[in-house]
Amino acid sequence: NKYKGIFDTQGLSSKPPNEIMQEIIKSLEHSHIKYKKVHQYGINCQKQNTKLEMEVMQMEDVDTLFIIRFKRISGDPRVYRDTAAQLLELMKIQAFAYFK
Repeated sequence: NKYKGIFDTQGLSSKPPNEIMQEIIKSLEHSHIKYKKVHQYGINCQKQNTKLEMEVMQMEDVDTLFIIRFKRISGDPRVYRDTAAQLLELMKIQAFAYFK
């Protein structure tokens, strides 16, 4: 999938998507957050009663850059924002992120 839209530079990376996925999983496990890999570059997870989705996407018109797209599925928006920020802090991806 290609990403087009507004983004925050904290979830952007030039690393290959498989390495980004490894960093996502490490950060989830370190944070003791339940998760399920739903496809090659997508994960659903839950912290408290808040469910969120993360997907590694290629930036439109830039073949060498990838972004982690975060999306809140349900639950407290504050828990979602705090969880996304915490996970990005733990990832070593030289990142950018988009919050939807």
